[in-house]
Amino acid sequence: MSRRASLLAKQIPEEKKPKGVRFPDELVFLDNIKENDVHALGSMLRRASLQVDISAINVAGLTPLHQAVLDGNEAAVRLLVAHGATVNKQDEDSWTPLHAACAEGHADIAKFLLESGADRNILTDEGERPLDLVEPSDLPTIRVMLSDVKPNTDNQSDDDFDDDVTHNDGLQDVTLNGAPSSAPNLVQGFNGASANENVC
Repeated sequence: MSRRASLLAKQIPEEKKPKGVRFPDELVFLDNIKENDVHALGSMLRRASLQVDISAINVAGLTPLHQAVLDGNEAAVRLLVAHGATVNKQDEDSWTPLHAACAEGHADIAKFLLESGADRNILTDEGERPLDLVEPSDLPTIRVMLSDVKPNTDNQSDDDFDDDVTHNDGLQDVTLNGAPSSAPNLVQGFNGASANENVC
């Protein structure tokens, strides 16, 4: 082989070698959720060739929406819901994403899920509603669950999902049995202790 042919062969190989390992979309998708990489997650969801059921239960027994809720990643929750994730899907432990938000104390996510049509009355196999899983001292989540949050009928585009993050955890009037109540009364109503007593 001549020197010129040898140089040309080095520049243009006969067989193209693979550039790297290609992982299935599902693994990359789940990894983006676990790593809270909302930008990469959004790019994948906008890709037409994506081959992932965003409401499927993975080997850990969770949907991607459950995982994002448990991680407290509100941006990923909003993105998944905007792309059609099922808000009332139960995982292998019969929890909905709303159960997970309540158990973890993520009031803003719970409010968003309720606005997105989550059912606050779905029971687990043990007969627990999402409100039953809220810690008695978690007043913001209790306020959200006892409030009259209605499903939002506005059609928000997935590009605007992060512009609508609200951080309002106060309510004007929360009522129990028709009478206005304050936050300390909410705690007392759940465990019989006054607001000044230690709640265990």
